[in-house]
Amino acid sequence: MSFPTQTNKYLATGKQGTKASANPVYYAPGQTVAGESGVTAGRFAWATAGVEDSEIYNPNTYANTGTGAPDGLVEALTLQDYINEINSDSTMLIPAGYGVNIARSGDYFASVTAAATLGQKVYAKLADGSISTASAGATIEGYVETEWTVSQGTAAGIIIISKQ
Repeated sequence: MSFPTQTNKYLATGKQGTKASANPVYYAPGQTVAGESGVTAGRFAWATAGVEDSEIYNPNTYANTGTGAPDGLVEALTLQDYINEINSDSTMLIPAGYGVNIARSGDYFASVTAAATLGQKVYAKLADGSISTASAGATIEGYVETEWTVSQGTAAGIIIISKQ
């Protein structure tokens, strides 16, 4: 791991993709794994059929791209920051073939680049599963509305999203 390049005055609110409460969580069933390109924790994911000739073939593979409503949020598993090279920083990318938890309900920390307010709907970007927020029924180019809502907002940064 490289030398820290930044220090913060206060503790972080939370880490995207981690549970924000002790409320019950419902996960996608089966032995779910990251698809051919891996998946990024804290983003939405869609089920894929899997590639049968692939070394990681599993009918329960997930990708951060898709069409229609996503199947759930990729959970960041405790103590599983992935480091691919000894001199690289950790990453939120879970490599292809690794097990993942796809949360279909619960309270989770998520990252946004614009302001989010309490009660807004959460939108998933079809190209990479990243998150945006807006009023229910809004049209955002390249995004799809999910059943998740903002339960704790902020100007930009880490928020809490919920689906029960």
